[in-house]
Amino acid sequence: MASKVKNVDSTHIIPSDESSEDTVVFDLPGTLRRLGGDHSILVDLVKMFEEDSPVLLERLRTASEAHNLAQIQQVAHSLRGLASNFGAKELIQSLQELEELAATGHVGNFSALIERVRREKTRLEEDLRSYV
Repeated sequence: MASKVKNVDSTHIIPSDESSEDTVVFDLPGTLRRLGGDHSILVDLVKMFEEDSPVLLERLRTASEAHNLAQIQQVAHSLRGLASNFGAKELIQSLQELEELAATGHVGNFSALIERVRREKTRLEEDLRSYV
């Protein structure tokens, strides 16, 4: 049985944990536009994100614990690419910050930033599930 994407013509908004303002989770119209309106490709991308993102997040945690900056950079870049499929700006920005921090060569505590990535990834997953 094929999954269906609800017909929605606006950007998805959810409340932010950090402010009373709403934040955009992902850009459905932009995503569908980039996919030529093909909902079946969207469903495939969502499945790919649901399968790959937990593995990548765990690899980020492991790399952080090992202070493996090259791996942090590589994994954050891969996860950022997955998030970019959906125009998930907040998640993309957090992953970009993580990538840049690792690129500076400073071994630091990445746990707070990785936790932010986890929260934003969870928000994206929840919002995506409601449309496929």
